[in-house]
This record gives sequence, C-alpha cells and structure tokens, in this order.
Amino acid sequence: MHGIVRKLNADDLSQGIIIRFFAQKYVMTAVALLFSGALVAQVKIMPLGNSITMGRHGEPAGYRDDLSQMLVDEGVNFTMVGSKNDGTGFYPYHEGHSGYRADEILANLNYWLLLNPPDIVLLHIGTNDISQGESNESTIIDIENILENIHNRDRNTVILFCNLIPRFDEYENRPQRTEELNEMIFNLYIEKRAIGWDIHFVDQNSAIRQNPNWTAEWMDDYVHPNDAGYHAMAETFFDALLPLLTEQTYQLAGHVRYYSNQNPIADVSVHLSGGQSSQTSTGSSGYFQFSDLAGGGNFSIWTEKSPLDRFANNTITMYNAALALRHAVGVDTLDQNQVHAADVDRSGTVTAFDAALIARYVVELEPLSDDHVGEWDFIPGARNYVDLDSDHSNVDFTGILLGEIDGVWSGSGLTKEAGGNEFYLGEIKFDSVSSLSIPIIIQSDSLLSFCGEVSYQERNLQFKGVNFPGAGPLLVNHRPGKIKFGFYSADPVVADEIIGTLKFEIITDERKSDTDVKVNFQI
Repeated sequence: MHGIVRKLNADDLSQGIIIRFFAQKYVMTAVALLFSGALVAQVKIMPLGNSITMGRHGEPAGYRDDLSQMLVDEGVNFTMVGSKNDGTGFYPYHEGHSGYRADEILANLNYWLLLNPPDIVLLHIGTNDISQGESNESTIIDIENILENIHNRDRNTVILFCNLIPRFDEYENRPQRTEELNEMIFNLYIEKRAIGWDIHFVDQNSAIRQNPNWTAEWMDDYVHPNDAGYHAMAETFFDALLPLLTEQTYQLAGHVRYYSNQNPIADVSVHLSGGQSSQTSTGSSGYFQFSDLAGGGNFSIWTEKSPLDRFANNTITMYNAALALRHAVGVDTLDQNQVHAADVDRSGTVTAFDAALIARYVVELEPLSDDHVGEWDFIPGARNYVDLDSDHSNVDFTGILLGEIDGVWSGSGLTKEAGGNEFYLGEIKFDSVSSLSIPIIIQSDSLLSFCGEVSYQERNLQFKGVNFPGAGPLLVNHRPGKIKFGFYSADPVVADEIIGTLKFEIITDERKSDTDVKVNFQI
C-alpha cells in the first residue's frame, strides 16, 4: 500500500480538524514555478531532519535510497543536496543529523541553505526533542522558526512538512507526547498554508500505522524504522513529490441538454478560459470535452448558441404566446424554467408584453426593443474550477430557448401538432370576375391560439386583406407572395366554423384555382 499524502481542504481551515489516517493518496498542486508543461531544470531536494532522515537502522540510507530509485524510475530530473553524504549507488547527500533536536537544526540551518539552496525540502524533525525531554511548546516554536528560515530565504521553496512517525517506548509518555506534538505540527501547517505558503502536509505517522502490526514488522527499535518501514516512508514522500515534479493533466467534459425534455443540444459553442483558452462545439449528442488541462490551474467554462432566426423558425409557436399571457393574467402558473423561457424582454417578470413579443416573432414581424425571442440562455452561466486536481465528467449545462415555453423543442426541428383540432381552407368563392375570397375554417372545443401562413402566386393574385371577426386581436404580416397571421388568447374559445376570410384581387384574365394558394397552419 502506498503511503499517505494529505491536501488541505476548506474544513481544515474552518475547523482545524486533525485527521489521523487516509486510505487514499491525494493529488497535490503542481509547482508552476519549477515546471511549465515539462521539466525545465534539475530539481534540488533537501532531506532535512535527524537520524531518521539520515537512515539509521535502514540499509543503505533509510527512505532516501528507495525514494531516489522511485523518482529515477519515473524519469524525474532531480538531485538530493546537503552537507552530509551517507550511502552509495544513489543520490546520497542530505541534512539528516543524528541526535539533533529542532533547535540544533535551526542553529545550523542558514548555513546549510546557503551552501546547498534547495527547491524542495523534506522536513521530519522533533523526535529527539521528545526523547530529550523538551516541552512540546518550545519544540513547536523551534520547528516554526525552521519553517520561517526556509521560507524567508526563498519563498519559492516548496516544503513537504511531516508529522512524526509513531514510537512505542513508554518512558515519560513519549508516544502520547509524540501524538500531541503531531497535532501542533498539523495546526502549524494549516496556519502557513492559509497565508499562501507553498507547504504540503505529509502524514508519515499514518504511513507507518497503516500496518496494524507496525511495531513488530516495520520498526527496528522504539523510534527507528527498519527497511520495510523506511520503504513506507519513501512511498509517502514519492506520492507527495510526483505531482510536484511532473505535470498533471485533467479533463473537463459534459453535456448540454434542453430544460424540459433533456434532448441534447447540438452546435453550442463551449468556451474555456483561465489557465488555458479553447473553444469547441457540441455534436448531435450534446457532448463536449476539454482535455490535457494543467493540474493546479483555474478554469471557467461557459456556453453560447446562435439565436433561432425568426424567418427560419419551426419551433416557437403562437401557442407559447398564449401560455405567456395565461401566466401573466394569473390563469396558469409556469414553472421556474418556463418563466425563464417566457420572460423574453428579460425584465424579470412575465407580462402581456412578453406574450406580444412572442406572437410578433411567430408571424415574423420585425423585433421591438428588448426583444430576445429566439435567443438561447444556458444554466449555469459558467462553471468554475479552482486548483484543478481531478477529471470532471459532469460539466453539464441546461439550455432554454427564449419564447419556447411548452418545452417541445428537439434538435431535429418540429412544428407543434394541432392535437384534436381541425383546420382547413374552404372552397374558393369568386366574388366577382376580379376578386376572390378563401374561408379559413377551424374546429376546436378549446382554442387558445392559431397561426397560419398562406403563400400565393404574385403574378396572378394581389392580396387585399384578411378578416377574422370572431377571433379577437389578430396579428397579420404581409409580404409579396406570403401572408402570416395569428391569434392568441388567455381564455380558450370554441371554434367550429369559418373564423376568417382571405381576400385577393385577380390580376390576370385567367381563372385561377386553389392551386394558386398554399396554406400552413399551427394551432
């Protein structure tokens, strides 16, 4: 089992929780100072501490030789630095001083740092302070001063700050005092991390205790590990170091779906900003992804989609104007997403004006001010990721087409079916040799809206007007060769007869049939 590396979280800062053991290894923030995409220089690592750092009772050098081999096998460009040299066949330099207390390390530290300036320090100190009867209160002050000296010499130095491995000599409550000092060490780590230090907590105590029989199998005496125990320490340091020495990359991916029916939305532009900038578009499944994002970066993802052109609309129907009006006058209540879709002037409230804007859009009248019918909104507006340290596959967005309240949108396009309603053109009536009229017949027990589109041959006919006396307010948009007209109401009406008439002037001598007029209806 690998050793344990712990990363600070929000609960630590707010509650100061002491967590003894972690069954998982946690990814640490990449050190952008040392690396940008790939390793650019050899990294100098200083093991700093006492005889446990030196490697006493572990051949040939405690955790240091195992850790060195792990980093070499990973292809890391590094060296270990220090004034002492113990071991052969690997990187033997270190600052592990047998018998030293924290105050003795502190007394020599500035010289060691000047002699061999490190990029990363592995600090495990305090065991001899317990053994020699120093109070934990004085020891933690010395340890804090060690941290301050390292940080103040070069604030870019990364510190891997360990708690103490366990011991089992019961003289003067040394195991209990070790645990108390470990609590102080962890709280000191939280304090320094909270003010922005590049410091990482390494739980070496739990690394040893993960073996239930650690006293017999992983310790050579009361305080020093054997080779197996040192190997567990090496794995713990390796788990902490590897993310710092290699670039970690992650993926952000998700779907864009429609609010009412979860239909995938294609052709959505998805933008990535922050640590890297990129743009992609959703396919027919509504899926998108951004890969190879640098660990430790801050990223924001947001979406947009081109509006639905009112002259190419086959989705937003006159029925939606009726739904908006019914909500505005209190006949019906729309849900939260429907309210969003109905508020097409973005006023924050659904009013009769929103219904009118939707109706004008359907019959292709020119937009008014604050008219956003056919535009797309996406929820949330953006998704943000701070200090990215894992893949995310649920970066999902919900799309709302403004004006499309009944929620029947699909990526393939559609026109709302009339349901139980019937509509058709009546027989053409020739009012005179130069004019004709065409009745529009609708049969419905509960009519809230209708919209018609009539096209005709300009060379044969000239549109003279439309008359819908029983339908209430009517919107009409006439262009050469095409007429769009519609009606909507908050209260349903019964229609079982001719509800209106289209009138044309015949501009040729040739008698025309109904093949000169084509009709398309929505109800």
